[in-house]
Amino acid sequence: MNGRPLVRRVTAGICLAVLCVAFAGPAAPADPGPAARPRIGLVLSGGGARGLAHIGVLKALRELHVPIDCIAGTSMGGIVGAVYATGAPVDEMEAKVTAIDWKPVFQDRPDRRLMTERRKREETGYLARPEVGFRDGAVQFPRGVLYGQNIEQVFADLAYRGEDVSDFSQLPFPFKAVATDIATGTPYVLDKGSLPKAMRATMSVPGVMAPVEIEGHLLLDGGLVENLPVDLARKICADVVIAVNLGTPLLKASEITSIFSVSEQMINILTEQNVRASLAQLRPGDILISPELGNIGAGSFDRAAEAIEIGEKAGMQHAAELRKLSLPPQEYEARLRERRTVAQKSYRVDEVRVAPMEHVNPEAIKQEIKVKPGTVVTRKQVEQDVQRVYATGDFESVGSHALRDGDRTIALFEPKEKSWGPNYLRFGLSLAANVGHGTGFTIVGRSDQRWLNSRGAEWVNQLQIGEVAGLLSEFYQPLEAGSPWFVAPRVTLYRIDSNVYLGDDKIALYRTRSSQLGFDVGRSVGTLGEARIGLAGGRLNSDMDVGPSILPSEDVRLGAWTGRLEFDKLDNYTFPNEGQRGRVDLFASRKSLGADLTYNRLQVDWTGAATWQNNTFWANALLGRSLGDADLPFFDSFTMGGFQKLSGYDRGRFRGLNVAFGSLGYRRVVRPPLGLELGGILDRMYAGASLEAGRLRQSVDPLTPDGSYYSGSLYIGADTLIGPMFLAFGQGEGNNRAVWLAIGRPWLPR
Repeated sequence: MNGRPLVRRVTAGICLAVLCVAFAGPAAPADPGPAARPRIGLVLSGGGARGLAHIGVLKALRELHVPIDCIAGTSMGGIVGAVYATGAPVDEMEAKVTAIDWKPVFQDRPDRRLMTERRKREETGYLARPEVGFRDGAVQFPRGVLYGQNIEQVFADLAYRGEDVSDFSQLPFPFKAVATDIATGTPYVLDKGSLPKAMRATMSVPGVMAPVEIEGHLLLDGGLVENLPVDLARKICADVVIAVNLGTPLLKASEITSIFSVSEQMINILTEQNVRASLAQLRPGDILISPELGNIGAGSFDRAAEAIEIGEKAGMQHAAELRKLSLPPQEYEARLRERRTVAQKSYRVDEVRVAPMEHVNPEAIKQEIKVKPGTVVTRKQVEQDVQRVYATGDFESVGSHALRDGDRTIALFEPKEKSWGPNYLRFGLSLAANVGHGTGFTIVGRSDQRWLNSRGAEWVNQLQIGEVAGLLSEFYQPLEAGSPWFVAPRVTLYRIDSNVYLGDDKIALYRTRSSQLGFDVGRSVGTLGEARIGLAGGRLNSDMDVGPSILPSEDVRLGAWTGRLEFDKLDNYTFPNEGQRGRVDLFASRKSLGADLTYNRLQVDWTGAATWQNNTFWANALLGRSLGDADLPFFDSFTMGGFQKLSGYDRGRFRGLNVAFGSLGYRRVVRPPLGLELGGILDRMYAGASLEAGRLRQSVDPLTPDGSYYSGSLYIGADTLIGPMFLAFGQGEGNNRAVWLAIGRPWLPR
């Protein structure tokens, strides 16, 4: 084929193009339009309570009209970032955070008023709070001191606008947080699922809080690997980064006093190392804000308002740089309104669903849930159900979600069973020492095996040694799963040593031993209380163990009707702030039931409390008496004396067949010495006083006449992991006075 015509055509085309360019005028420049606004990513670092300064930085950004396009955060930065990402106004965030009582937030104790009477009885003071599990012949320990149920509920309240969002990129401000995968030691990006759970995962402090399990990953605080996630913000959207670094100052040697402070120091060291790497990722045009928080520590949540103010000032110090990124006021406000969300105050529930569990019967849990299909509920009602389920004591955490299935809404409750359950061990100590006089102590061990069958059977065994020694074994069987009706056969063995007085002189030790079988039928009344009626039989013998034989030895058969009625709405058994508690016990001994003696013993006990502006006023009343013509035997008589039971007198100083006692008290929270709270071992410390009066009738001591006796006390008390502790001075009439050191309270038969 001849190629010359093709060459001539290509050459002609090139020449024509050159001529066109030559004769054409210079080309008009294309209109580039307005410059595109750079997308701004906000990066918030961790720092515990120091992280509340982020709210102040957000206030400064609002004042300067700086828009935010996406957010990345770690630990407390992840918390603040998540709440803001839901569209929450900064002022609302500030108001809520400064109003929170952070002390109960960092505890796993459920609201006592939501417990059943059976669970409340475990909180009565003789058992230390920590529990361990036992399974397959081995002891099982929890993975952390805290599992964060109360923390997650606070997060859910703060971030309620995002409760139905499962993809965090769909929030008004796209958001991601960082946690640490403890199996790999690498960052884990939290970008979907439950927002409150993600918030809890990003700040699960190792050694204090248990890991959070998400999609098979065990997650801890993200500050261990990426405390200032600059790179993550760029991956989300950021052309320009505004990074807020709070710093993690190392503790001084004198401040490292417990396992908790050692854990904190380890985290601080690791955090500072990865923050330096993140700071190196900042580019020209990025802005770094570093609030100077001074001695505000990771646990200084009581200084929230101060931290927020410092954060706002730090943001305003960069006003010149930030204004380069700002929008005109009207445009900024319009943009903010577009992203502001208003969560539904109520919604209709079409189905209530409980996630499957290994041991607990879901039908029993549904009995605790008041939300019913076909009803319109509020978020607060669902939260109350969550806390009620948590108060059953079977779960390390309980979550809830509103799931959408087309036009239907499913209220999903997700209880996570305790990994160390369902069989538990607890221990305790009860000690009452009148300094310079007698000391009584009791050591307690208790095993609690739950969910032995699908109806919720429990088997409790409690062993005590010391002044009150014995064994209680009770099998508790609800008639159906979640049923309020139950039967409870039991075995009780005990030995009690009691002081015998002649006037003010302690002259002998009286020992009572008993072995009994009992069978109760009862009904629990929700969270209000419990009623029981039953039969008890066995044998009792008593004699003088030390001292002169001034009382006769007894060896008697027992057979009686028993009855108990309890109601309890106290928020704390030992240091109540609100509520009332009452108990009525009846023991009706009958020869027709095999007993050697016929008599009726009644005891009524009541406690109430109310608080006004950190001032708590409480009252207690007790009535013990025999009913009918027959007197009580000595071993079943009533005693008074001891701390807060006529505090100026020794324990058991007064004994009679009929007694009445009443006390009025005042108490307020005080700061522990040196501001220390012993790394979570001590919850709160109190200073208080009481006025006490007792009425004695039919005294068994010939030198102690019937009549009224008065006393009072001044005390320092604390709610601790090992139980309530007191140091007190008691003053009775005349020269009767006592100095008390008391820990816990002993279990007593009946």
